[in-house]
Amino acid sequence: MGAVRWDFSSNANACGPCPVALHAVLQANPQRYPDPSYTRLRSALAGFHGVSSERVLLAASASEFIQRITAWRWRAGDRQVWTPPHAYGDYTHAAQAWGLQLTTLPGLSTGANRSTFLADSVATLAESKQQGQLRWLCDPGSPLGQSESAQILAAVLSGLPHTTRNQSGLTLPSSAQSGEGSHGPHVTLVLDRAYAPLRLLGQSALSPEQLEKVWQLWSPNKALGLTGVRAAYAIAPLGAEADVLALDALAASWPIGVHGEAMLQAWTLTETQRWVEQSRPTLSQWLAALRATLQNHGWTCAPTDTPYFCAKPPSLLDASALRRHGIKCRDATSFGLPGWWRWSAQPPEGLAALDAALKETSA
Repeated sequence: MGAVRWDFSSNANACGPCPVALHAVLQANPQRYPDPSYTRLRSALAGFHGVSSERVLLAASASEFIQRITAWRWRAGDRQVWTPPHAYGDYTHAAQAWGLQLTTLPGLSTGANRSTFLADSVATLAESKQQGQLRWLCDPGSPLGQSESAQILAAVLSGLPHTTRNQSGLTLPSSAQSGEGSHGPHVTLVLDRAYAPLRLLGQSALSPEQLEKVWQLWSPNKALGLTGVRAAYAIAPLGAEADVLALDALAASWPIGVHGEAMLQAWTLTETQRWVEQSRPTLSQWLAALRATLQNHGWTCAPTDTPYFCAKPPSLLDASALRRHGIKCRDATSFGLPGWWRWSAQPPEGLAALDAALKETSA
């Protein structure tokens, strides 16, 4: 297996590392503990999102948060969890570790129109007494990089009070939490927003009012090109301050080290956000070039709203042959997409190396 020179498997910002955030991380003093309450960091994140500090929950990483909130919901009595058909394995792994029953919606394709759900599949989730009490969304999703459709959101948010209708006539509930009773089991919806800062097209179908009713999980290390720095945070639903305290009580002391603290602090700075914004046009250009290169080699490319996407080769791919050329790509089988591979936009030098490798390995 050759050394990796170009990692097309990563879906982090290939323009990174962000110089502002990298400087902050390098300047962090590892000889001291962070503030155990992270008061300054919580305040900065709260100000960045326009919420109270009591709604900010810190996590060692997005994966750690997934495990912790799953454990919290299991302890509260949840026994079902809903995950998208194609999603991070962490959602499923956490559910299996705590013995939660998995539910999902069939019928999702990798085609251009993700709204082609079977009507009975949507109705099944809305009406089932066994519907997932803990529900996960990743918007934009991984590995496809596509935004969640209004149909998916309508199904996942189903059974909740105070519903309204959008212009297409779809019922979109404005609340993501409900107690036991006429609306069915208590629902905890977590919106994973890891790739929201890297969205190149469109926007979330969730309204600002609906966003106030869900848990929003943020892991900025991907957008900053600093995936090796493990730190994340969540914004709790409005009025869920007591839940933040309960989840804080389940955390270890000092879940975030000084380097993660520095990265998250830098994330809230105007110059950092400006760098992320300025990286998007470059990523868009690299993305278009990558898609064109793969298509020239006979690949079928799924649509995307992000700098990464899934593609299917014209014949069986020899990934080890690409690795010998220094190219690494991601098999999407673990995401429920056998035969597909996830690719991310990379600089022109990397794309040239990929083009040459594909020509040689397919010869």
